[in-house]
Amino acid sequence: MSCRIDLHVKRKRNMTNITLRYLIIPTGGFIGIPHNNVDQTITISLGNTVRNLHAQIQQQLPQPFRNVLFYLRAFRPGPIRYVAMREGGNLISDFFDENIPIDGHHILVEEDLEHDSYLVENWDTETLVDFLKEQNLKLDDDDLGILRNEKITSQDFLDMTEEKFRSYGLKGGPAMRLAKEVQTLREKPKRAFSSYLSLSEVLAEYGHDSDGIDSIPFFSPPTYEIQDDNKVSKRCMEEILGRLRSYGTLQPDSLEAMRNEYVVALLHTSIHIVMDITNKDLSMKPNSWRRKPRSSRLCN
Repeated sequence: MSCRIDLHVKRKRNMTNITLRYLIIPTGGFIGIPHNNVDQTITISLGNTVRNLHAQIQQQLPQPFRNVLFYLRAFRPGPIRYVAMREGGNLISDFFDENIPIDGHHILVEEDLEHDSYLVENWDTETLVDFLKEQNLKLDDDDLGILRNEKITSQDFLDMTEEKFRSYGLKGGPAMRLAKEVQTLREKPKRAFSSYLSLSEVLAEYGHDSDGIDSIPFFSPPTYEIQDDNKVSKRCMEEILGRLRSYGTLQPDSLEAMRNEYVVALLHTSIHIVMDITNKDLSMKPNSWRRKPRSSRLCN
């Protein structure tokens, strides 16, 4: 009877939906992702898999960023840590339960440029096997079965040699290919901050004694007063008033092209005012924001 009750409770728990808040790190392939897409939430059942969570987050990304390879890291309470969430057989309930904190981010989304040793170190045997299957190493079920029988985890794998693989019963070909894969993983450079175990350690490098990103102070730019007789500002106001006479008052359902005309006018005005205040030129060329003193300006 007790066993049946426990099984029922477990099934009921796995059907529970939780809402996870995730933060996309805007580096690498995620550079340029709109700010309103960086901080998102997703509702999913505890019994669902990490693979499905990954797929659903991918579908929530703006279209240009859906082809970016990424991996997930889950928040761990206590000393704040984000641990890799690999897709091989793991459930959401392996990382979270229904008592997750309301505030803060539960998941970090980062571009997955390579499978380096930092990402591998948290894999269990099945996750490691899933990874090796994707590497086209020509391993058959017998080869993978040996890794399972020996309970080789990611930490063990990084210490393996061809001789060790052979001693477990692997033939020469698979042993050599696996040894090369170990060497490849060892030699790949780790991404920035990969050697840090906790978020607090990363923040400490920048002088922040904190356990969470919510405590990072916002950048407070200096303010400048724009005079009423500023020619650039007056020209902008005249342009906006002219559009208001043509379009009328903008409504929430106004065409995006109409709204953009106002945004463009304000953007260029702001840039010109900043150039006047700082005595520096700004370029709006794609992928390049260049600033230089006007004294060094080149003339055609």
